[in-house]
Amino acid sequence: LWEYDLETEVSSGIVARFGKLFLSDNEGNLICLNQEDGSTLWQVFAGGEVLANVEVDAGLVVVKTASGFLNAFDIETGTEVWSYRSQAPNLTVRGSSSPVIDQGIVYATFDNGRIGAFNLKTGLPIWDGAISFTDGTSELDNLIDADSSPVLDGNRIYTVNFQGNLSVFDAAQRRVVWESRESSFYQPFILRGVLGIISDDSKISTYSSRTFEDSWKLDEYSLRELSNPETFKGYILVGDFEGFIHAIDPLTGITVARERISRNKITTLISRSDSFYVIDEKMRLFSLSF
Repeated sequence: LWEYDLETEVSSGIVARFGKLFLSDNEGNLICLNQEDGSTLWQVFAGGEVLANVEVDAGLVVVKTASGFLNAFDIETGTEVWSYRSQAPNLTVRGSSSPVIDQGIVYATFDNGRIGAFNLKTGLPIWDGAISFTDGTSELDNLIDADSSPVLDGNRIYTVNFQGNLSVFDAAQRRVVWESRESSFYQPFILRGVLGIISDDSKISTYSSRTFEDSWKLDEYSLRELSNPETFKGYILVGDFEGFIHAIDPLTGITVARERISRNKITTLISRSDSFYVIDEKMRLFSLSF
C-alpha cells in the first residue's frame, strides 16, 4: 500500500490507533504517521530512548522512556501535556515496559521495581507500590527492573519483575494482596482461571487466579529462550529459540500442539481474531491459525 523510510533505526512500535501509527526511533523521537498514506503527521523528542510501545487514548499518547520518564503528548499535535520522572537505580537491564491506560488512569512499571498509577489528564501520581524490594549486597543482586507491562483484570493488577516477585495489587485498596517469588521479563497471562508466568529461564509456573494456590509447573522448556506468552482460542502459545511454536493447555500444562515454522529464534507473538502472528529473529512475519 505504501512504505515509509526512516533515516534512523526503529526502537519501538508500531502501535495503530484512531487512524494513526505511532513508533519511535533510536534517537528518542516519537513519530506519528497517517495510517492511510504513511505521511508524517508530527514528530517530537520523547524525552529519551524509547524501547517499548506507547499507549494511546483518544486525546493523549503516553510514552515511557528507558531513562525512567513517563510523558504524555497530544495525539493531534504532539505537544507535551505532562511529564513524570521515576527514580532510576544505578544499574538496570536494557529493556522497558509499556504503560497501560484504564478508566482515566495510567499504570506504569519502572526500573526501580515499583508500579505507579497516574491521572491520565494531568499526570499527577495517584498511588504507587513496590512489586518487590532489593535484598542483595551488590548492584547485580539488586537488579529488579519491571520490564513487563501490568495486566489488569477487574479490580486486580498483576505485575512481575526481574529477580523479584509476581505481585497482585488491589486497585481499590492500593496495596499488594498476594505475591510469589518469581523472575520474568514477560507480563503474566490469565486464562481460564489460571494465572501464569514464564520465568527468565523459560520455566512456566501457574496459579489459581481466584485463590492463588499452586496449579502446575512446567520445566520441559527450561533454557529454550521462550518468547512472550500469547493466549489464543483457550490455549497458551509460546515460541522458542529453534523456531518452534508450542500450544499448551492452561488447565493441565500439557503441550497439545507443536510446529516448527522457522530456523530462527521466535521473538514475538500476538493474536488477533482468528489468526495469530509471529516474528522471528530475522524479522520475518508469519500469519498462522490453530
